[in-house]
Amino acid sequence: MTRIRRGSASVTAAVIALALAFTAPSVALADVPSFQGLGGSSASTLTEARDVSGDGSIIVGAFRTDVGGGGYDYQPVRWVNGARDPLPMPLTGGYGWGGANAVSDNGAGIAGWVTTGSQWEAVRWYSGATERLGWLESSIVVQQQSFGYGITEDGAVVVGSSYYDEANPGRLQAIYSSGGTMSSLPFLGTDTSSRAYGVARPDDAPMDFVAVGRSGSLPCRWIYESGEAVVVQGLDTLGWFSGRANAISADTDTIVGYVDSHSGPEAVRWQGVSAVGLGVEGYADDVSGDGSLIVGSYRDYASPVGWDAFIFDEVNGPRDLQMVLEDEYELDLTGWNLLGATAVSADGTTIVGTGFNPDFRWEAWVATIPEPGTLCLVLLGGIVALKRRR
Repeated sequence: MTRIRRGSASVTAAVIALALAFTAPSVALADVPSFQGLGGSSASTLTEARDVSGDGSIIVGAFRTDVGGGGYDYQPVRWVNGARDPLPMPLTGGYGWGGANAVSDNGAGIAGWVTTGSQWEAVRWYSGATERLGWLESSIVVQQQSFGYGITEDGAVVVGSSYYDEANPGRLQAIYSSGGTMSSLPFLGTDTSSRAYGVARPDDAPMDFVAVGRSGSLPCRWIYESGEAVVVQGLDTLGWFSGRANAISADTDTIVGYVDSHSGPEAVRWQGVSAVGLGVEGYADDVSGDGSLIVGSYRDYASPVGWDAFIFDEVNGPRDLQMVLEDEYELDLTGWNLLGATAVSADGTTIVGTGFNPDFRWEAWVATIPEPGTLCLVLLGGIVALKRRR
């Protein structure tokens, strides 16, 4: 893992700090670097952040509360501009637990799951309503399961997985749900188990989509074109035998995930079906809208907890995210350990994840990094202000 040298980074950060100190008050908060825990973590609670909207204003995940006797309450939640807002559960059916896994770029749609008794069901929260998505085979009498893992930019299509075979109830098949109808996505070859984790729509075909995930043990993508049969394609595994695709950029050109090498998971990105390793032993979990920024978690043998969050771009390669925030932007993360970055906003300025807070409790967090152009304007404004004050 490439680390940032503290000397040169501190100089950059000092210039940023000086510039910000003298910049006009009109500079928006989102335009300056920031880091904050999302709260809700105590001896009996924990929070997880799993996705973020396109502009970084909405974060989704889960809030868990211990209820004693080894039990706990697991609830879907979103944060709107940093304020926690529990998501509503379905009004009928005695639903108990739930989690939110993905949010659309426009913030209108959220994909996740809820439970009732022994059943697990995919749901979509959309414009204030909670929509149950059902299962592929509603006639299965044993424990039913379906999950929503990904959602398109406009919130119209949810992808995930569902039980589909009564004779083999443990098998899940990748699904997509649109317009209230759940449909299966095809397996690769003779595979009998699959899941879809991410989805995006091409700009030139707003009714189509590309989903990514895993079929059997192999990473794959599904290409849906209106009026055509869904095409499933296996992705390159760099000569290894298994892996998973976790996310796809909004322009559908870049897919990220991992392959299983002899030494452990290796973070990769795919352009088309061809894979390139990121130089990280770990998992690539999300990618910005144009594919330029990738985030995830990597194995850090020097870390007391073994895993840390990373950020990757073409110029700098893989870097430890916490060191970037502390050294390059001089943000105060004293006592924190960022275990992993789970998502990045489409515009690349907001990163969310989960880690250990200063009390060594599991807590969701959010970091904001300005766009390079915005930061240059902030610096320029500060320099001008400094000159005026001389």
